[in-house]
Amino acid sequence: MNLRSRFASAAATVAAACAAQSGTQEPSDAAAALAVCAAEIVRYDGTDMPALESVAVETSTGAILLLGARHSRDPGDPQNARIADAFAAFDPDVALFEGPDRGEAETADATIRDMGESGYVRFLAKKAGAHVGPLDPDPREEFLYVLETFTVEQAALFYLLRSAAQWRDREGVRGAEMDARMEAFLARANSLFESLPPPNDHFRLESTADLSALYARNFTAPPDWRDAPMRWFSPEQKDLDTGGQFTNAVNARSSDFRNINMYRAAAGPSLDGRRVFGVVGGDHLPRLKPALECLGRTG
Repeated sequence: MNLRSRFASAAATVAAACAAQSGTQEPSDAAAALAVCAAEIVRYDGTDMPALESVAVETSTGAILLLGARHSRDPGDPQNARIADAFAAFDPDVALFEGPDRGEAETADATIRDMGESGYVRFLAKKAGAHVGPLDPDPREEFLYVLETFTVEQAALFYLLRSAAQWRDREGVRGAEMDARMEAFLARANSLFESLPPPNDHFRLESTADLSALYARNFTAPPDWRDAPMRWFSPEQKDLDTGGQFTNAVNARSSDFRNINMYRAAAGPSLDGRRVFGVVGGDHLPRLKPALECLGRTG
């Protein structure tokens, strides 16, 4: 099966899950629209698409509003007021966030400082009594999707190196703190590796020394995995241009699967009569927009 077929198959599978999630037990116009429109998601193919500020659609029984955002932990960032104002005006039943669920703090400012805009969505939803859910897929399902095209070493390096680059560039993490974070992350990653189908279930990285050795087998520059540049982790760039070897291609594969599941998370509840609000990186929106607008026309 080629990549286009695999993507279409994954989209169809997710659309079927959407129908089940929305309570559709028998074939219906809504379920059919869900499947048809899932195929309108735009794949990452190295083409740059400008980020969008928002996508809003009305479905036959509900509504969807997705806001595009930057990843920010600054309580003074103007986008926080934009998120709060849009949330209040839309008055959602369901609020969706990007990334892992790290909870929320006692105050808005503390939540944003510790968890960024993702945590702020959860904070607003909890205060308003809205249901909260993730936009992202289960990490294991995403990893398995990546493994259809890449080796377990390549997939592991992508996720580990991207996290290190994000900690470094977004939070200023360096030195011993970087190594401590990575050791903790490796412990969680090994739990995921153990759950993989054979033979990948035997893959392990027990320490940062193991990571250094794996990195050295795949990259020569920069010489230290702690310095892997963020340009390696853009799904809209190509490895030949960035020097990422395979990391940009893995990111494109990962982001395609994430977009399919973001569509699922928003579309399913909207067809069950819910008002669905979400905040996500603005670069996802131009790729989701055709599918969501299709759903607005036909769902």
